[in-house]
Amino acid sequence: MLNLIRDPWIPVFKKGGLTEVSPLEALATPGLVPALHPYEELPVLRFLLFLLAWAFQGEDEEEVALLPGEELALRVEERTKDFLEAFGLDGDAFFLRGEGDVPWEGPEALRPDWPSRGGEPALLARPRGTPGPLRLTPAEAARALLAHLAYDTQKLYNKLGVKSLPASPLTQGVAFYALGRDLATTLRLNLAVPPRLEAPWERPAPKASPLGLYLHPGRRYALRFAGGHLEAVRVYPGSPVPSLPDPMKAYREEGGTLLELRAREGESLGGAVLPRLARYAPPQVAEKAALREDLLGPYALRAVAQVADQARLVALLSGTFPALNSPRERFRLHLAEAAWELAEVLKGVGKGFGEGGDLEAGRASGPFLFEVGRAVLEAEGEEEGRKTLLFLFLRHLEAYLAPRLKRRPRAVLEAERWAKGRAKRILGGEA
Repeated sequence: MLNLIRDPWIPVFKKGGLTEVSPLEALATPGLVPALHPYEELPVLRFLLFLLAWAFQGEDEEEVALLPGEELALRVEERTKDFLEAFGLDGDAFFLRGEGDVPWEGPEALRPDWPSRGGEPALLARPRGTPGPLRLTPAEAARALLAHLAYDTQKLYNKLGVKSLPASPLTQGVAFYALGRDLATTLRLNLAVPPRLEAPWERPAPKASPLGLYLHPGRRYALRFAGGHLEAVRVYPGSPVPSLPDPMKAYREEGGTLLELRAREGESLGGAVLPRLARYAPPQVAEKAALREDLLGPYALRAVAQVADQARLVALLSGTFPALNSPRERFRLHLAEAAWELAEVLKGVGKGFGEGGDLEAGRASGPFLFEVGRAVLEAEGEEEGRKTLLFLFLRHLEAYLAPRLKRRPRAVLEAERWAKGRAKRILGGEA
């Protein structure tokens, strides 16, 4: 069966073709481009980063980031040799292994939504619309398990009566990483090497202290393979999610509590990230990438966030932004904050007309917000960007007020005067 360290299960583009490589090959080979499903993107990347963090813990991470790929792979292979069986999908020592077995009797055991009650184990949910029994190759099973560990399917399981599964590390908050020209560069840009890690296999008890970086056994699994395919899975509770800050998330402190940047329900990822990121401390991985850019090359900032959904698979928002935390791109965050404040002005105009409250506020600001994100991302500089924001603001203000001028001329003039005054204070100069 498949071993997560030495066997191929990570899909990549290699020399113009699609293939699967092992983590060792992924670490050693330059030029590979990941070909992962959106649900697999972050979990697989975090698994590879975990292997590097585990292999080089306690060492100088800036020196590690510049080591040849072959040396990275060799160290990972050496550090995992003594417990290689822990990464076998079908072995008793599998580091995510749950207690008990999947029952053979009855067709219900093959249903991905087989109901479990009273805190009993639940089956791994299969993708929406997939007919017939669950049937995954070992490589597909490996990626599915990592995705299931990272994201939350709690609402589905709550409907099935399962209350005991803990949350997952990427359930809430926007996760960021620096996207390089290939997989090897991306790993080096995001590399974080802690002084000490505790791995899930170091203590056999499910309630052992959790690993504090990237890989977290919040679920444990009993797997059933037949004919070379995974046919059924039972899911058991694992360890609670650690309270340590995640190196891929942005935080700010409020009242002694760390709050992570989250995507609000109903908003785009640009709406979640661009206006608010400047008020948060940048993710650790983004700060590390900014320091390494001169040596490793330019990067983009990739963002992924889980959003509320009742589906069998969690819904994700994802997007690629300029390196917003770097000095050359940080002006975009200033522009985004200004754009958000201008949208609030348009909302105030809508509410002032008293024609539907929040609904009317959305009519006034929605078209502006839809258009302004692209303007922020395409601006050549802050001065040009502010001029573009002012132009868009005045155009949308006029578009909203013009149909109301004949019916309520005085209210329109007052709203226009008030809105332009607020815009002037936000952007500076004449409005």
